[in-house]
Amino acid sequence: MAATTTPKPIYQIGQTIYHRADGESRGIITGIIIRPGHFIYYVIWSDREEMQHYEMELSDERGFGTEGGGVGEN
Repeated sequence: MAATTTPKPIYQIGQTIYHRADGESRGIITGIIIRPGHFIYYVIWSDREEMQHYEMELSDERGFGTEGGGVGEN
């Protein structure tokens, strides 16, 4: 039987991240749950309590979803 390799999460515990919906909310990864096919990240936010998020909801770049300050905008 072949060994199964667990994929590595994009974000690490203790890393500062931002929420893609508003691009300004800064949080810190406090935990990671590994599920088949995806990760669930626990994030404590500076303006909210700890919440669970999927990878696609987070970014390590500030201003991701904000007008005039999004990724790739000059």
